Amino acid sequence: MPITDAARYLAENCYGYGHWDAPYWFIGLEEGQSKDGQDTLDARSEVCKELTQDGLCDIRLFHNHPRINEKWFKGIKPPTQRTWRYLILTLKAFLDEDTTLESIRSYQRDKWGSADQNFGETCLIELSGVASYSLNTPRERDLFRSERIESIYKRFLKHQPRFAIIYGKHQHGHWGQIVSELGNKTHTQFVFAESPTAHTAKGHSKKEYWKSLGQELNRKIAVI
Repeated sequence: MPITDAARYLAENCYGYGHWDAPYWFIGLEEGQSKDGQDTLDARSEVCKELTQDGLCDIRLFHNHPRINEKWFKGIKPPTQRTWRYLILTLKAFLDEDTTLESIRSYQRDKWGSADQNFGETCLIELSGVASYSLNTPRERDLFRSERIESIYKRFLKHQPRFAIIYGKHQHGHWGQIVSELGNKTHTQFVFAESPTAHTAKGHSKKEYWKSLGQELNRKIAVI
């Protein structure tokens, strides 16, 4: 499949949302796309060219942009996005804050992926810069992969986030060696987790899994 200019630009330049100085990092395999026909790679590349600074942009500005026009940040009670919902739950549990759905909704609406360094506290990045509708969608997922991993590795050393949750079993192999190499070079607490869209182990709900993950992170970091 020919590599489009849009895919190339996204893979080379667009890492995700928030800001690099944020204390809490979440690393996924790739960003999802809406199937409403408006959320195309061409649209994404044009919006990223307009909004991205140093590889990241503000998640609200991106999704509220007329070229994207998503629902996740509109109104007082936007729907919670199915991946973000559980990642925010983990963060709220880590911070020992309210983990109800309404609290998660408020955090998504107001703070999640904010590029404001005085307000935002999350950095949301992806292994692949090329969004897709599902893992079965043909995409140039390897495009600039080694360069992206190297760039993120250097940023770990520079910014030293408190924790980084790397989610999705498909990408654990890509990060295992990198995390091992970081070793004592960073104080970051790394966690490998399943995808928020995956089924959890029998007998455990998704909410239990992600809440306990945040609580365990809280205990680990408290004693470091």
